[in-house]
Amino acid sequence: IHKPAQAAEQFSATLKRTPKRAVALLGLARARAMQKDTGGATEAYKELAEIWANADATVPAVVEVRSWVTAHP
Repeated sequence: IHKPAQAAEQFSATLKRTPKRAVALLGLARARAMQKDTGGATEAYKELAEIWANADATVPAVVEVRSWVTAHP
């Protein structure tokens, strides 16, 4: 908690073992955003947006992802 650099490192390690894992991508995006790494966060959010292209648009995490990608093209 409140250690975004360590969180990003752990989420990245998880994604090496299990690529495109939605929960890990969301965690990585959030951790990078907390670190003010806009480019890294955008990269993770965009990958997740592709995975969730047909997801229910009312789910809060989907709203978060799509909002970020729209705000950071």
